[in-house]
Parts: sequence; C-alpha cells; structure tokens
Amino acid sequence: MFNWLMRRAQSLWPGRELAQQPLTDAFGTPYDTLAPDGTRYVSWADWLCPTHCIEPATCPVIRAPRTWEMSETAHAVVERLSRTEEVYGPALFVTRHLTDGVGAFAVSDAVAAERMLREAGASGRPSSLLIGTVSACHGALGLLGLG
Repeated sequence: MFNWLMRRAQSLWPGRELAQQPLTDAFGTPYDTLAPDGTRYVSWADWLCPTHCIEPATCPVIRAPRTWEMSETAHAVVERLSRTEEVYGPALFVTRHLTDGVGAFAVSDAVAAERMLREAGASGRPSSLLIGTVSACHGALGLLGLG
C-alpha cells in the first residue's frame, strides 16, 4: 500500500521530489528492524505466533490479555516524530480477521490514507506521511517524504 500511495503522490505532484525515507526512529516493540529500503518491520511479539492466530483479546501464546495495539503504537510514533518535523498520519491499512483465515483491511482505510496524503502535500512544504500495513500485533511501516 506504500507503493500505491507513492504512485498517487507522483500523479498528484509530478514535479515534486518524492522518496521513501528511512524510518530510523525505533518503535520500542520487542521486534523492531529496519530493512534496507527504509521500511520498519515491528511486532509486539517476541515469540513465534501460531500460524492461524486471529489476534484475540487473550493472546494464545502468553495466555493473558493482549495489552497492545499496533495502530496505537503508530500514532505514538507520529506524535514523537512531529515534534521535530512535519509528519502526517499515520495512514494505516489495518488488517482484521473476518472469517476462517480470511483477513482484510477496509476500503475506508484506503480512502482515509489518500485523504491524508493530499493533506500532507497540500502546502507544498517538505513533509512526510507515515504509512503502514498493520494488524493488532505486527506491522510494516514506511515514511513517504514529500520534498
């Protein structure tokens, strides 16, 4: 979905410098790694999750309430980054389990993400948009820089 928003930005502002910026700030989750392309992969689990886990309120591995939500973590990261630079978002595609191994994000997530992109780029000033595909426990996030 990051690439989709990058293509949308290129279409909206053909002469503007656009790039994926490395998301160098750590998220503070047990698993947190920065990929060579600048994407940050994060997880609240420091264990191997069951293959068919639906991320219920009670985690099946620790057998206790799940006290985390990756979308809340992403919001906290935007708040922290916004203290020193103009960062919008997060534009999140939140996957939820619908039925028997089927998960998806809502179309409204894509509509909201495109609206955030337009808001981030409206002034023409340099800014960034935090974009992520997340579940309750895990996520892949990137920072789209609008020069």
